[in-house]
Parts: sequence; C-alpha cells; structure tokens
Amino acid sequence: MQKSSGKYVQLQPTPADVPMLSIGDAGVNVGIFALSILTQPQLTHGRFVRGSIESTTAGGFLETFTKATGKPSAYVQTASLEEFDNVWPNWGREMGLMMMFFDEYRGEKAWAGEDYLTQKDLGITTGLVSVHDALKTTDWSFL
Repeated sequence: MQKSSGKYVQLQPTPADVPMLSIGDAGVNVGIFALSILTQPQLTHGRFVRGSIESTTAGGFLETFTKATGKPSAYVQTASLEEFDNVWPNWGREMGLMMMFFDEYRGEKAWAGEDYLTQKDLGITTGLVSVHDALKTTDWSFL
C-alpha cells in the first residue's frame, strides 16, 4: 500500500471485483486450523484444507481496511503485470500472477479439482478473528 494525495493506494494488476478468500487474522487463525487438522486425522489425512473464513473481493478488502482503520484509500488497477512488477520488484510478478489467476477463474472455480476440506467441514466455529478485527487492532502509526 502506498500513500498518494492523502489516500492509501492499493495497486493491483486486476479489477477491484476479483474474488478473494481470506483466512482473516493469520496469526490466530492458522493455529486454529492446524489444531483442527492435527486432531482429526481420520478426516484430514491425505486431504487439502482451504483455510479461509471470509469471501470478499480485492476492492472489498480495501474497503474493510478503510472501515477498520479510518484511513481513506483508493483501488488502482495497473495497466499490466509488468507495471505491477516494476512497482513491487522481487514479488510483484508472483502476486500479480496469483491475482490474474483469481480474476480468470473467479470464486470456487479457482479451487476446482481439489478434494479439500473447509472451515465448516473441520467443525471450526469459535475463536476465529476476521480481517476487519485484525486490521482494527494493528498499529498503523507507521503509515
């Protein structure tokens, strides 16, 4: 995220309506998923787990950031993957390719073909922290 004209700008090589799944607060939620996986080997052995608790869009994620932090923001789509890579050298191409994949395959189709388990399948119902709550409790004074 970069600051421009008083707003925090999220650059992406894809439109704001690209569907995205989120695990929420990874510092908390990954452990909850891992514990659930390890304590249910009869269910999880040899299976993939899609560790997500929320469904949003790239632009929706930025809206959540603004609501949680009170910091104004804008979503800007770059003209190309190369431009995105130039802004974020060393990881821009990988991130950009991932976002382009999500854009092309949209939603559940991006996960088709895998025999995966979800939060519901694992019976995870408590303790998870949303993206909004994680962003709200983060110290953003460095921005």
